[in-house]
Amino acid sequence: MASLFDMSSPKALGPLVIAALVGAVGGYFLASANSTNNSERLTQQPILAEHNQSKQQTIARPHQTVINSSRSTAKETTVKQDNDLAPEGVFYNVVNDDLEMAIASLQLLPELISNKDFKGIAKFKQTLLSLAKGDNEILDQLLLSFQQQIDNEDIKYELLQILTKIKHPKVENYAQELALSNDRNDKLTGLELLADLGVANQETMNIALDSLHDNTADPQILQTAMRAMPDMLISSEQNREILTRLEELSQHPEESVRSESLFSIAKQAKNEEQLTPLLNAMQSGSIDEKISAAMAIEKSTVRGDNLKYALLNEVKNMNGLPEVRAMAASSLKRFSLSSSELSVLESYRSSLSWNAG
Repeated sequence: MASLFDMSSPKALGPLVIAALVGAVGGYFLASANSTNNSERLTQQPILAEHNQSKQQTIARPHQTVINSSRSTAKETTVKQDNDLAPEGVFYNVVNDDLEMAIASLQLLPELISNKDFKGIAKFKQTLLSLAKGDNEILDQLLLSFQQQIDNEDIKYELLQILTKIKHPKVENYAQELALSNDRNDKLTGLELLADLGVANQETMNIALDSLHDNTADPQILQTAMRAMPDMLISSEQNREILTRLEELSQHPEESVRSESLFSIAKQAKNEEQLTPLLNAMQSGSIDEKISAAMAIEKSTVRGDNLKYALLNEVKNMNGLPEVRAMAASSLKRFSLSSSELSVLESYRSSLSWNAG
C-alpha cells in the first residue's frame, strides 16, 4: 500500500491569501490590465486550468504585483471578491493558478468556519472538490492539509466531506493508513473515511475486521468499523466468521453497538437463520434495537417462512411500536402471501386510514 508520503511532494502551505481564496470560493478570476483603475473593464476566466507547466508557490497580498515563475513574464492580475463574501468592489491581486488557488482556499476555511459563513463554506467545498478531482497535485495538497488539521474537528469535518467524494487510490490508501494507526482518533478518522468511501476491496475488509476483533476498542470504533466493512463478495468461510463476531456484538453492553451490529448482520446474512439475532431484537430488544432490527430486515433481501411469520406477527401486534409495524408491513412486499396473509396487511392498512381520518 502506497504511503501518503510517497506521493509527489506537495508544496508547503503559504500564508493566508485572502484574494486567491475569494477567487476560489467565488468560482472565477476577474483579470484586469491595470489594477490601479477599478473602473476598467474586467474579463472572466474559468477556475479550472490545465497543469502543463511546473508550479511554484507564490505569495499574494492586496494591491501587489504577483510573479508566477512558471511563466516567462510577471503578470499583474486583479480579483473582485464575491458579493456574498466581501464588500462590493474590493479588489486584490492574485496569481492565476489552480494550485495557488487551492492552497489559498484551504487557508480561508478557518475564517469561514469562525464566521459561520455556511454559504461560503459550501462554495469552498464545491470549488476545492472540482480542483482536487482534476489534479493530483491539488489532491496531494488537500491530503496534506487534512493531515495537518486532523485534530481540529470543525476543519476535519468539512475536509472529510470533500475527500469522501473523491474515489481515488490516494484517498483510500491514506484512509487505510489512518485506520491502522495506534492513535485512537486517527484510527477512528480512517475508519470513518473508509466507511464513507465505500470502496470494496479485501484490504479495507481486513482492516475493519481487525478493529472489530480488538478487545480494547471503544464503542465508537466498533460502530465505525462495522460501517467500514465494504459490500463485496467474500468466501463463505469469511462470511461465517464475520457473522459470528457480529452476533457477539449484538450482545454488547452498549446499545449503540448492539443496534449497529443488527444492520451489519442484515447486510451479511444469506438466509433467514442468520437473521435470528434481528428477530430476537425485534421481539424483546430495547426500543432502539426493535426499530433498528425492523429497519435492517426491511433493507435485507432474505426471505423464508419463519421470517415471514415473524413479520406478520409484528404487523398484527396492536401494541407494537408504530415504526416497527410499518417496516414489517413494508418488508412483507418481497414475500409471496396467501389470501389470509394478505388480509392481515389489508386490516393493518385500513386501521391506518381509520386513525388518519
